[in-house]
Amino acid sequence: MTAAAKPSEQPRTKSCVASGIAGNYRSLTKVYRAGERYWLKVLRSRSRDGGHLTWDAFQQIKERTPLQQPKLRLPYRALRALAVL
Repeated sequence: MTAAAKPSEQPRTKSCVASGIAGNYRSLTKVYRAGERYWLKVLRSRSRDGGHLTWDAFQQIKERTPLQQPKLRLPYRALRALAVL
């Protein structure tokens, strides 16, 4: 068995990245925002003082450990090149 990675060796970003094609970027952004709200909800539920983690404090946490933004694997230029009329 291997030992668990030390906190300093773990990646500083969340590992789940949504990716898609150019036409669904708005939906990917909605998923990103929902994940952000869920992360805040989980952090608030773990708070000792009854969920008083403010949005500003959450933004500071996000600066230290940011969520990865959604990425387009097939941007508009490539999508246009694949379109056949």
